[in-house]
Amino acid sequence: MDLIEHLQPMGLQKPFSGEADFSGIAGNRDLFISAALHKANITVDEEGTEAAAATVIAVAESAMEIREPIEMIVDRPYIFAIIDQETGSILFLGRTLNPAQ
Repeated sequence: MDLIEHLQPMGLQKPFSGEADFSGIAGNRDLFISAALHKANITVDEEGTEAAAATVIAVAESAMEIREPIEMIVDRPYIFAIIDQETGSILFLGRTLNPAQ
């Protein structure tokens, strides 16, 4: 579920725009919330109940450098990584076995 779609109509606008002020937690960086997603799953069966939930908040800099997109053909399985350019740390690592799906 996209939380921004539900929070903005209730009057919560600034955190999702360039007017956001997160200086108390991010210093002088001009940050805003670019995505807020929530997913919940509840399974009830003969063995009992299992519930799980996750929320993801993505933050972006409002003055980020815009780069030209890289065009590539993805027609076979591949591995991808999202790497922090400053530290070289791998933030996320994943694979796609069937790009057609």
